[in-house]
Amino acid sequence: MTGRTYTHWFKSCVAFSLVIHVIVFKILIETVNWNWISTLFGVICFASYYVMVFAMNMPILSPLIQPEINGEFLLIFTNIKAAICLVLLPCVALLPDITILVGQKLFWPTPTDMVMMKQKQNPDYTFDGFVDVYVPPLPTQLLNTNKVS
Repeated sequence: MTGRTYTHWFKSCVAFSLVIHVIVFKILIETVNWNWISTLFGVICFASYYVMVFAMNMPILSPLIQPEINGEFLLIFTNIKAAICLVLLPCVALLPDITILVGQKLFWPTPTDMVMMKQKQNPDYTFDGFVDVYVPPLPTQLLNTNKVS
């Protein structure tokens, strides 16, 4: 314990970076069809954010934008606690979203999910509508059908 306190800008940069991480990861989680384009744009989002932030933290540019922010971002990456927060907190924040998404795929798949599973099991399967695809009912639909009239 060094007893060192951190400035407002240090804490703000960590918090804003966490928000950026959560947003980009949330977009990637919600992307149903992953391909090289979606992955590339996720990488571009991170790269552009960090390039801009590091550029604005340089001694040449920071006096023009905000003099107190000079070097704060470099401090974040040399501080092990901040680096761990930038890696672990987005995972913790997105855990409910991941759990819901996995639960939906396993227990309540959408018609599109069912078609994709059939196509994965049988590559020759051709989709000709949702008529022949079994979609299990949602829990609320099960409760409504079991009610005694």
